[in-house]
Amino acid sequence: MQNLRLDIGRLSKLFLFWALLPLSIGIALDIATGLLPFITIVTGIIFIPLASLFMTRATLSEFDRIIEQIAPEEVSAIEAE
Repeated sequence: MQNLRLDIGRLSKLFLFWALLPLSIGIALDIATGLLPFITIVTGIIFIPLASLFMTRATLSEFDRIIEQIAPEEVSAIEAE
């Protein structure tokens, strides 16, 4: 039987790397420097769209992998030549 599930581990690692880690660092820097909302806002403006982009691309590639396993694309005799 083929693995027909999304690789949640891969998607979780991407989310941690592109969203939670930068925002956590931004909050820690805000608390350490006393500039409480500013660094968090900047990191949110930069990394939330980046996280959305990478998560969407990774999720779509996982869907493509599953679709390829369920219904592989057939090559006709004319296209093979």
